Amino acid sequence: MNLSMFKDLKALSGSPYCCICYALEGPDGTLLIDSGDGSIYFGFQPTVTILTHNHCDHTQGVEKKWKNVFIHKHDFEKTNFSYIPDKVTELPFDKLKWGNWELEIIHSPGHTKGSICLYDRNRKVLFSGDTLFNNGKSRTDLGGCDDLLSCSLNKIKKLEIEHLFPGHNY
Repeated sequence: MNLSMFKDLKALSGSPYCCICYALEGPDGTLLIDSGDGSIYFGFQPTVTILTHNHCDHTQGVEKKWKNVFIHKHDFEKTNFSYIPDKVTELPFDKLKWGNWELEIIHSPGHTKGSICLYDRNRKVLFSGDTLFNNGKSRTDLGGCDDLLSCSLNKIKKLEIEHLFPGHNY
């Protein structure tokens, strides 16, 4: 994971259980991808937070004062590993321009029903949440679906990706 070529991108992590969160800087503030498990001190209030799925290691870090926190519509269902913050709302867009970032929201069910990836076609960057890890694998053992994940991974394989930023360093 080489962040050095992106001056407007920071990776943040907390406890060993916590996911990796990504902060994208833009003229309107900070876009945060995932909020972690509550073990990260951010030192800023994100302008927008997009959660890649509803598992607690990606969502419990959302603070009460944050606004504009979004998750895919299929991840409002409670499961054993989910945590859905009070202020979270349904993701209202499928594309988002944030500073130099042009993000496409890709619904990638399998890990959860509402898992998403964020893809910047120009920069060839994929923020994959838990849909795809650095080792080329994912997981469905926390209530996911192998068939859905297989379809999502096939969709992702068609993308031109030079930089993969997953939710964990597995």
